[in-house]
Amino acid sequence: LLIVNIDDFGLHEHETLASEELLRFGMVKSVSIMVPCPYYRQSLVVLREIKKICNISVGIHLTLTCEWGNNYGWSPVLPKKTVPTLYNNDGIMWSNNNDLLNNMNTKEVILELEEQIRILINDGIIPTHLDSHMDFYYQKHELFEEVMKISKKYSLNMRIWKRDKYILPIYKYNYLWLYRNGFMFPDSQYGIYTKGENSDDLFSRKEIYHNYLKNLTSGVHLLKLHAGNGSDVLSEIMGMQHSKKREIDYKIWTSEETLEIANENNIIFIDFDKLSLISHDLS
Repeated sequence: LLIVNIDDFGLHEHETLASEELLRFGMVKSVSIMVPCPYYRQSLVVLREIKKICNISVGIHLTLTCEWGNNYGWSPVLPKKTVPTLYNNDGIMWSNNNDLLNNMNTKEVILELEEQIRILINDGIIPTHLDSHMDFYYQKHELFEEVMKISKKYSLNMRIWKRDKYILPIYKYNYLWLYRNGFMFPDSQYGIYTKGENSDDLFSRKEIYHNYLKNLTSGVHLLKLHAGNGSDVLSEIMGMQHSKKREIDYKIWTSEETLEIANENNIIFIDFDKLSLISHDLS
């Protein structure tokens, strides 16, 4: 069973429209939406139309950073007077996790993250899971613990990397502890966005993805993607390299060749909402 999730939904029009085509093609059944981003409101319209014809899950891509800076910036959903440490000197979010960690107030982080969730719910979308933009909650034990509390409070499954991904040692909040306390998570999680220069062309990325599909074992697995349509606008915002990766992922996951390989290897694509219905073998 494989959950293919698109990150950064709602970031930009050309990212969102490419993601829409992936969802309609059928292998991708899950997205994580970015509430603070400029295209958030328009992306809700896209989601509502897709949900009329497709069973998809919508998670929330908790966002505290804006890596494109003033070139394409966004701010926290709460005003600066409420969460001043989450704003940089230009009045938008910090551009990277290091700056965020060096300036943030944890209480303000909690306020901002919960407000992002409440906005999505108030807009009529009940999220199925949460995850993080730029993996910020793995950077500090305190943050990881607070996001787990939010996950429990709103009854949201939480996307969690394997233990070796944590920067700080997690002595208590390991998989078994999480499972016993009601958390559900895939048996494995995978993504190749930052695999390096050797994964930047269509052939290499396709080979990596297809080998991944061929070598999946029994269980529930999660693969995260980023989509884009290769437009000049996206290239201007994020640079050619990032734009190209997203365009290539879009091409691979709207490909009959990829679908055929998945079928040959008995892979069933599911949405994130199905996760809570599945028993996990933790042995």
